[in-house]
Amino acid sequence: MIKLKNTKHERGFTLLEILITIVIVGVGLLATGLLFLNGLKFNDTAYLHTQAATLAADVAEKYRSNPGSSASYESDWDDDTSLSDCSPDCSNLDLVTFDMTSWKELLADRLPSGQGKITYYPATATTLTEYITIEVKYSDRGEDRTFTLDATL
Repeated sequence: MIKLKNTKHERGFTLLEILITIVIVGVGLLATGLLFLNGLKFNDTAYLHTQAATLAADVAEKYRSNPGSSASYESDWDDDTSLSDCSPDCSNLDLVTFDMTSWKELLADRLPSGQGKITYYPATATTLTEYITIEVKYSDRGEDRTFTLDATL
């Protein structure tokens, strides 16, 4: 017959083992929570960067679609343009003003502290083509960020 060992003192887990397990699981859950929060932060930053890139590309397309008024697209951070409607028979300059008004409104609406600046560079003997530099400035968690896009005609 097989004799069983007296296991009277070897039952269950000790309190120390349980405390160590709780600490290990707690550290793992804390690390998972931090990873989740960082993911949310990076997702928000990527969203704002994508919005800035999309808005810069949008005004670049408007610039390309109105080649007769390329130099008129130049604007500074605080330029205030205002034209709420541009009927189909509006002039090229009215179209530029309308494009800039709608672009600046979109910047302010879609980006925190969103602003835009366009610098026009005429064609020269070395560049041979005219182009613009589009800068979109916005705030991301208290930090100023700038997205820059160069567009040629």
